[in-house]
Amino acid sequence: MVKGDYFTLARQVQAAVDPLLTSFLESKVALAKKIHPRACELFQELIRSLKGGKRNRPTLLVAGYLAGGGKNISAILPAAAAIEIFHMYALIHDDIMDRAPLRRFKPTSVAFLENKLGSYHLGMSAAILAGDLAKTLADEFFLKSKVGAEHLRRALEIYTLLKEEVELGQYLDVRLGNGPSLSTSDLNAILMYKTAKYSFERPLQIGAQLTGATVAIQQALSRFAVPIGMAFQIQDDILGVFGDETEIGKSADSDIKEGKLTLLKIEALKRAGPADKKTLLRVLGNPKAKKSEVAAVRNIFKRTGTHEYTKARSFALARQAKKSLAGSALPPRATALLSSFADFILQRPL
Repeated sequence: MVKGDYFTLARQVQAAVDPLLTSFLESKVALAKKIHPRACELFQELIRSLKGGKRNRPTLLVAGYLAGGGKNISAILPAAAAIEIFHMYALIHDDIMDRAPLRRFKPTSVAFLENKLGSYHLGMSAAILAGDLAKTLADEFFLKSKVGAEHLRRALEIYTLLKEEVELGQYLDVRLGNGPSLSTSDLNAILMYKTAKYSFERPLQIGAQLTGATVAIQQALSRFAVPIGMAFQIQDDILGVFGDETEIGKSADSDIKEGKLTLLKIEALKRAGPADKKTLLRVLGNPKAKKSEVAAVRNIFKRTGTHEYTKARSFALARQAKKSLAGSALPPRATALLSSFADFILQRPL
């Protein structure tokens, strides 16, 4: 392992982590069948839901481990697998809150289980339990990491922080997303805690801490992770409106109909004239909006310069992240891996 750029590493990590995840969950299926023939269905749903995804968080954990001077990647693969299982918990609950029908080109857990069990209430109840189960399994898997007790303890402290922060970030998303007044500071808080820290900073720091990395290494990882994480989410929000549905794995109308709090939304409301603002307020957050109304919102995003502004903002954050790597305490291999990810963000078609 550890040859090539970030995405080469991601493929290598996925090839190592996925069999661990499948084997672990299949062993749980066998145990659950002994409890009751139906008890295994939640584990089977987790196996179905875990298929797909790029395994970015496990890859960043491994990159953090390499940044800290780690040599035995197989020893920390359980931790890498654990944060992917935890992410499954977060996605399942997020999809319930968003009433999302699709995730990774297939039905979300709530949609799949609604169809399987014959009612929305039963499907939602089962999906909540599947998510809760994933969260529990993640903790169990993390403890299988073969590192020193003190390194593991400190890594668990960061892992606990990751869990707390993303749940607060999710609450802010729910609480502020459709509020009467929207601000850039509200959005920045969501970007920070729902994405930048959860998906980038904490996985990198967990991996580094599994080696007992120095404070200087941890700080260098943070200086990179926060701006690149915010850039990544801004770009995902752009693609959620303007992207190809065959590539993003969900409807390109869903973020508009949900009224998701994004930089696109905030900037458009700032820039729009009275007529356009009226359209935005009528359509954003309206689950029954027509295709023509959704198209009108996209047109406003472009016509007001909002689309170009958000792209420029994401590129500026990515450049900030890449610049932080120059002269940092990180070893050359880790610097090259993270730099290649920043290049991906800077070259992403939006």
